[in-house]
Order: sequence, then structure tokens, then C-alpha cells
Amino acid sequence: MNSKVKSKRALIPKLRFPEFEGEWVDYSIGCLTDVIAGATPSTSNPSYWDGNIPWMNSGELNKKKVFDVKNRITKLGLKESSTKLIPVNSVLVGLAGQGKTRGTVAMNYIELCINQSIASILPNQSKFVPNFLFYKLDSMYQYLRSISKGEGGRGGLNLQLIKSVKVQMPKILPEQQKIANCLSSIDRVIDFENDKLINLKEHKKGLLQKLFPTEGEKVPELRFPEFEREWVEKRLGEVFLRIKTKNKNNNSNILTISAQHGLVNQLQFFKKRIASKDLTGYYLLHKGDFAYNKSYSNGYPMGAIKPLKYYNSGVVSTLYICFRIKNDTDNHSSFFEQYFDAGVLNSELSKIAQEGGRNHGLLNIGINDFFEKVKIYSPLPEEQQKIANCLSSIDKVIDLQEEKITNLKEHKKGLMQQLFPNIEELS
Repeated sequence: MNSKVKSKRALIPKLRFPEFEGEWVDYSIGCLTDVIAGATPSTSNPSYWDGNIPWMNSGELNKKKVFDVKNRITKLGLKESSTKLIPVNSVLVGLAGQGKTRGTVAMNYIELCINQSIASILPNQSKFVPNFLFYKLDSMYQYLRSISKGEGGRGGLNLQLIKSVKVQMPKILPEQQKIANCLSSIDRVIDFENDKLINLKEHKKGLLQKLFPTEGEKVPELRFPEFEREWVEKRLGEVFLRIKTKNKNNNSNILTISAQHGLVNQLQFFKKRIASKDLTGYYLLHKGDFAYNKSYSNGYPMGAIKPLKYYNSGVVSTLYICFRIKNDTDNHSSFFEQYFDAGVLNSELSKIAQEGGRNHGLLNIGINDFFEKVKIYSPLPEEQQKIANCLSSIDKVIDLQEEKITNLKEHKKGLMQQLFPNIEELS
């Protein structure tokens, strides 16, 4: 016998409920159940679209557990053979799609129809617990992407590949059910905390609408009682100075605007470098400076204005309009951070945006018009500071809530790594 031959370790997870023992078993999905894909009926034939059954596309797989197809309730007729009604408790897998869609796993709790870019692993209660299979495949996301055909966004899975995927499962259904119940309980906690986060953001959104004047008004609806003076109207260029300083020292901290996080490091945000190698032509910013990205995005129809908060300095593309406060005694950066984020400038920006000026998502807004025609309204520095402090305190609560959710997701991820055998370690 060759002593160098490595014996294969037992297929057993690191963490296990004490009442269960014995090895897990490898199964091919195709041996457990049927796998089918959906279809997209012709949009030119109205008879397909006059029913009341939801239809789901691959972009909605990130909902993970589909109790309702809130954003896509297309009414669909079911008389044609090209449309398939997917039963409850099917495990859905993205076959194709740009970005992260391919390999994304979800589960439906309502009957629905799916398009051709989704595979449906049909339930077979005698052979596996559907919720268990959902969590197991969800933990195999990177593997599912690795076996897909093609590169990048052009890659794709197919039904034969899905059927050939091997999953490691306990022999008995009660153990599968207990693991599924454990992970489902964590999901419920995460969902609960997500709802709290949504409510916090809605609360802040409501405050933003009341703490700043609406169009045509010179005072806000909601105000601290010690302040009475009207807010002062000024041109943006009276309060802010345009930044045109170029990056002569070749600062390498390339920044991009994230609608959620503000000015962040481009490499960390996109996981790749987009900027050119030569950065000497970029604008150089320092902490507290603002940058305006004229590209419209979700929640920012006229583009986003964000301050540099997380770094002492950095550089941005000259496509951005950059500026800083002229006199920080009379005006507070933290106030205007909230002012811009509230969307107060949208009506002003829409007045100077040129007709037909959207070019690859960019709004056609002239720099001179931006500084000379855009009006802003601001109160005394003391009121500015009080408004900023109020909203910043809510931001801190929101940040803590987001951190709590991130920690819960990391806890779940670590738990899944122990509840399922690591095949790489066992081989």
C-alpha cells in the first residue's frame, strides 16, 4: 500500500446539531428532481398578457425569497405552451444576465412564470427539503459562476449544467429541515433590521423635506423655535468658489461619487481601476471640498453633489464640477452636504439643463450657468449648524443600523461555511 496516498476525509460539516450523525451524500440535482426554464411570450401578441399570474425576469432574483413580485406584476395569459407555471417552493437560478445575476439563487413562495434566463429546480419533497437546497446553492454562488460558459457578462449557465451540479446533503430530511430552519431564523432577523433601516431612511427623508424651504418659499415648514429670520437668497457662486487646481503632484487617490457613500476610492468601489494612468489632468480636492457628478442616477435625477469626507485629499475626473465654501465662518460644509442631498437644487438645475443634452447619462449643464444662475437659500450660521447637527445625528443612527445588518450577514455567511461541508478541504 502506498503510504503517500491521502485518504479522503468524511463528508461531514464542522458544525452540526448533536442529534445527527453519519456522512452526508453527494447528489446531482438532475437525479433529485426536474429542472426547467421559463419563456418570454411575444410582446406583440396581447393575448399573452391578459391574465393575472405574475411574471418574473432574472433581474429580480436578488430578492432571494419571492413572496410577491412587487415591481413586475405583468399580467400573463397561460394558454400558450411557451409559458410555464412554476410551483411554490421551487429553487430559481439565474442562467444569464449582466453583472451579478448569473448564478444568483432565489426561492418562490407564490406561483409565477419566469423568463428563459431563469432555471427552476422543481420541488420533490420525498428527496430533499426545498429551503435546504436553496441555502446550499446560495452558498455555491461563486462555483455556479465558475462553471458557466463564456467570459464576463457574456457567460451563461444552461439546464444541463444545473442538472449536473453536485450538492452535498444529509441523508435524512429532518437534518436538512433543521439547518434550513436555523438559517431562515437569521434571515427573519435580517429582514426585521432591514425594515428598521428603511423606516429610518424614510424618517430622514421626511425631515429633509421639512427642514429646507420648498420652491418659492424663503423659510422651511419645520424650524427650531429660536430662529425667525428669513433665509437669504444667493447665487451659488457667491457662496462657493470653483476648484480648478490640477493634480500636479500626481496624487493617486482616485475618487468617484457613490450616491450612498459620497466621494469614495474608485478602486475600492468598482474593484478595478477605470481612470487613465496619467492623473495630472485631474482636479485635486481636499477634505470638505464638493464635487458634482452631472450623471443622473437612482434618487438623483439631476446628479449628485457630495463632499470629500473620508480622505484628506484625492483626485476626480474633470467631468465633475468641483467647488469649496468661500467663507467657512458664515457657512458650514455639513449644512450644505445635507442641503444638496435633500434635492433642494433639483428645480434650479433643471432650469439650466440644456434641452436634449443627456450624453451617455450626463446632463448638459454649463459651468458658468451652474455658478451664476443656480440660486441657493441659507439661514444664519447658527441655524445652519443646528440643522446639520440634527440630520447628522440621524445619519449616525442609520450608519449603526447598516453596520448591524452587515454584521448579521457576515455572521450568517460564517455559519453557512460551518453548516455545509467545505468540499475543497475534503478533497
